[in-house]
Amino acid sequence: MPAPSIVPNWADGVGAKVTQPTSGKKGKGFTQKEKPPGQYLNWLFNLICAWIAYLANLPRANVWKWTAAIPENITSHPLASVGVTGGGTSNPYVAIAASGILRMRIAPAVGDVITDIGTVGDAVGAGWTIALWKLDLTTPTFPIVSRIDISGGFSGGGVGGYAMNSYTLSAPVTVQDHIFYFLEIANTSGSTAVFVSAVGYKAGTA
Repeated sequence: MPAPSIVPNWADGVGAKVTQPTSGKKGKGFTQKEKPPGQYLNWLFNLICAWIAYLANLPRANVWKWTAAIPENITSHPLASVGVTGGGTSNPYVAIAASGILRMRIAPAVGDVITDIGTVGDAVGAGWTIALWKLDLTTPTFPIVSRIDISGGFSGGGVGGYAMNSYTLSAPVTVQDHIFYFLEIANTSGSTAVFVSAVGYKAGTA
């Protein structure tokens, strides 16, 4: 769901009566059948709106949106060329063996500008490549598929050494309707595995 187009404001004009309640009143709150003074309500709504405005103006490029996670208690992944190795209910993950490929669909919001892809996972003695595939379903025949180059690498140290890993796209991608995005992680070499728990993206603005 897209963000609202309007950031609310309340009691921020000249002459607005805004009074902060005492700490005791804030701790107790309003009581049943109480008629709260308007300046108290103005203070509350004004503060809420101020925080909403602050959060709305934060650089969105600093916000990670986690759009896909390995579900718990599964034994196979429909988009993986290898099986899933369970990491327990607190840390389920897909283990990508040598020559294995994992493709996970991510669902960014229309209008977002993807600047980075992120994973939670680890690499143990593995060589890997990572890419973002874009499928355009608006064509009447076959989807147009394009591969978007990504740079970066896993930073984990060993099994259990899970870390947040950031990969930068060669060029930002503006999310459009009717286009599907898949993250592909391939273990191209190595006797052990790449582990992935979740994927997400960092959204900026156009």
